[in-house]
Order: sequence, then structure tokens, then C-alpha cells
Amino acid sequence: MGGFMPTYIKKCPECGGINLVLNKEKGEVICRDCGLVIEEKMVDFGQEWREFDPEQADKRRRTGAPSTWTKFDKGLGTDVGQKGDIYQLKSKERNKFLENLISDLISSENEEGALSSLERYNLEILKQEFEKLNVQFENPKKQKILDEINDIQRSTKLIEQELAKLDPDFEKSKVQELKKDKKSLEQKQKQLIQEFYRQFPKIGNLLKIQPLSLSRVREHLPEGTLLLQYLVTEENLYILGLSKTDQFIQMVSIPESELNEKVETFRKSLEDAKESKKWGQELYKVLIEPVVEKFGEYTQLGFIPSKKLHTLPFQALTNGEKYLVEEYSIFYLVSTSLLDLMREEPKRSYKKILAMGNADGSLKYSEQEVNKIKELYPISEVYVRNKATEKLVREAQGMDILHLATHGLVNWSNPTESFILLAPDEDYDGRLTLREIYGIEWSYEMVFLSACNTGSGKEMTGNEVDSLSNAFIAGGAKSLISTLWSVDDLATGMLSERFYSHLKLGESKARALQLAQLEVKNQYNAPYYWAAFALTGDWK
Repeated sequence: MGGFMPTYIKKCPECGGINLVLNKEKGEVICRDCGLVIEEKMVDFGQEWREFDPEQADKRRRTGAPSTWTKFDKGLGTDVGQKGDIYQLKSKERNKFLENLISDLISSENEEGALSSLERYNLEILKQEFEKLNVQFENPKKQKILDEINDIQRSTKLIEQELAKLDPDFEKSKVQELKKDKKSLEQKQKQLIQEFYRQFPKIGNLLKIQPLSLSRVREHLPEGTLLLQYLVTEENLYILGLSKTDQFIQMVSIPESELNEKVETFRKSLEDAKESKKWGQELYKVLIEPVVEKFGEYTQLGFIPSKKLHTLPFQALTNGEKYLVEEYSIFYLVSTSLLDLMREEPKRSYKKILAMGNADGSLKYSEQEVNKIKELYPISEVYVRNKATEKLVREAQGMDILHLATHGLVNWSNPTESFILLAPDEDYDGRLTLREIYGIEWSYEMVFLSACNTGSGKEMTGNEVDSLSNAFIAGGAKSLISTLWSVDDLATGMLSERFYSHLKLGESKARALQLAQLEVKNQYNAPYYWAAFALTGDWK
């Protein structure tokens, strides 16, 4: 191969890493973070994963790459065989492959590579959840691009099916023609996704898997904040920590089945202060204690859970003396890449809240809850019972916060069945579904779902995430407070009132929620009453 790599390549087009090694003899650059081999003739900055060509195996080996990549290049351990493009794998197989890659990177003490690959894994999960929904956007420009992308994906799939039927030795010209058509479609799809991401960056994250570099993530993390990311695999749990100045990885030897059992037992014990403390301490030993010596002077913790841990209230974990929320303000993220979409400074002087309560008449204290908000923020708008309509929620303008004290459900295993219950009107049926939430452009700074039960529905089956939080954030809201189970509405009203009181005094969202939870805890000690509330997204 003639020539050497162009000197303008400063970072890996795969993972954004800068740990590049030049092999002049072979005219290639190797990324030691993710294992990508970049060659002069195949540089493609939009390419997500390089396809493996078995005829060029020696030339394109992944020097210094993790063993998962080496196995993959040889077509071992996957259904792909010699095809090599992991995006031809089904989602579960793809996720398993990424889990193995992260495990290998951790085993080789490649912290930056593991953190970067974990973010790609998280974005892949979000993308899969989004694709299940068949979202219809209200914005016609969004929908037009999405329709074109979907058409291309269908056409590409038909070509792949046709190629699978052909014998490349006897139908070489037909195979080459179809491969050329497939490549052209993929290039067009890539351009459409880039255009979608450019015009609509928040929802675009669900189409274009583009992790933030670790340096960019650090830029968004303030002093005093530690971000803890978890990866649950069949045999082990991995805890990856990241702050402005530090990073670390810790492996905990615990099978996924045992961890899931502990989480379920803890959730079932939440109404009993003594039992919940016992099981909260058990989980603390697994999830916090192995890395607690790294906490130092941090005052705020962010969590990116994995699998069943999405249903866990980390704020209720305890070392036996104090709950986590007594020492730290806490927030959650579904992906570090969303930090880039929160870089604008949020409002600290909220004035107008759209508060909706008791849409179906079954939550008697929720009307008091929303009226308390009106007392704190006099120019807010409050609607209850049959006036708390879906149309108002969709079309309200000039509001800082949307507060919904009404029923809702997130079904973990079938997101299309998730909804928020409002009053029907002349245009809408009163069931604001997850698919519809994704399709709306939200203007609210924050959404507070005080009575929505995001922990119900069918049992989780694997990598499901809290799609409700992600849907609002992808649609424009910077943060969302939701509940992990149905909470006593009297305690909910108290927590809501205390939260908004602290927010009005200028506290950050995370700090205001922490203080409110501690105040409710003083009256209702069992975590059932105060620990269900979780802040996802912008904590500021």
C-alpha cells in the first residue's frame, strides 16, 4: 500500500480517542482505545464500525486491540462469521458483543477505552428503545428525514436478504452490483443522519451513536461531582467512575441473577424502615462500598445505571448509619453524551409552572399539591380534574416547568404501552403515550411527574432504560423528576411543596430534591415515602 496516513487525523473516527499509534511500515494508524485500524484508503469519519475483509486479514489485523476485537476479526464467537460489521448482528447479540469488549478493555486496564465503549453501549441501548416505538414527529421536517432514513433501512435489509441467497463464486457480478447499491444507500443514510443530528441534536443522539470524548464529559462535570456508571454482565458488575480530575474502574464479582434478586428484595421491603435498611445496606456493599474510598470531598453523585439497576433508588442505599441522600445530592443520566445538550446555563428564577392534578378524580391530595404550587408561584396556571387536558400539556407556551400530579405508567418490557393519564378533550384521548412524548417538541425547562408509576408494568427483560425520562429530554426538556413506584399522595404533596420552596430560594434542582427528601424522611422514615423521586438530566 503506497503512502502514509494523512497527518490531519488527530483522533479516532470510531471513539474520538487520541491514543493513536502510527505503523509506517504498514501505512496504518491504530487506535489503542477501541482497536480500530485506520488506513489511508478507507478513512471515513462518519463510519461507525469498520467492516472486516477476510481477504485482507493479515494487513488489517488490530494490533494491540482487545481480544474481543481479535476474535471478532476472525469471525469467532458471533453469528456474523466473516461479515464483520457488528451492525448486522441482532440487538441482543450486539449488546453482548459490546459488553465483552468493555470487559476486555477493563481487563487490560484500558480505562479510557472502557469508558468510551461503555458510552457507545449506553447510546446503543437508547437507539434500540427508540427504534421500537415507530415515533411520529409533529415537526414535519423531522418526520420527513426520519421517513427517508426508514425507507433506506428497509431497502438495505432487502439487499442483505438477496445477498444471502446468492453464491458469490457463481454470481459474482450480481453480488458486486448489490454490494455497490448497498454502499450507496448506506452513504445516503449516513448523510441523512448527520443532517438530522445537525438540525435536531437532542433527538438526533438516538439515531447517530456519537459518544462524547472523555475530555468533553469532564468539561461538563463541576468540581465536587462524581459520575458513577454501572455495567451489569452475566458474571460481574463493573463500576466506572469519572470526575473532573479522576477516573477509575472497579470490578465486583457478583452474578447478574444474584444482583437482580437483591434489588427485587430491597424494593419489596421499602415500606418497612428496618427491613429496607437491611437490604439497602446489602446493596450498598455491592454498589457503593467497593469505590467509596474514591468519594473524597465530593458532595454530588450522578448515576448511570444498567439493566435492573434502573429500578433502584440509589438515594436509599445506606452504610448502616446514613442514607446516601443524607451525604450527597443525587441525579441520574441515561448517557454522558446528553451532557453536551445541557451546556447552557439553566434558569434559576422559575416563575411560571403549568400544574395539572387529579385528571381522573382518584388522587384527592393531588389537587392540594398543585394549589400549593400556585401559592409559591402566583403567576402559574393550575388545572384539575376534567380541565387537566392533554391539549393544554401539548400546546402550553411560556411555561418554565410542567408539573403532572396524575397517574401514569412506564412498561419496561413494552415501552409502547407506557403513558401519562390526562383528561380527554376534543382533539386528544387523554392518554399521552411514550411514542407521542418523543414526537413533541417540549419547551419546558423541567418536567415533574409526581404520581406517575415508572416502576410498574411487566418485568424487565434485559437492557431496558427509563424511556419516559429520555423521551422528555430528547424532546427538549432539560430534566425530569419521576417516581420509581406509586407513592402515598399525601407524602408526595409534602415533598413537592418542599422541593419548589427550595428551588424558589435558588437551590439547584438536585440540592432542592435532596433537601425535600430529607424533610419528608423526618416525618416518614421508611424509604417508600421519600426515596421514589429521581432527578434525571440537568441537575443545575
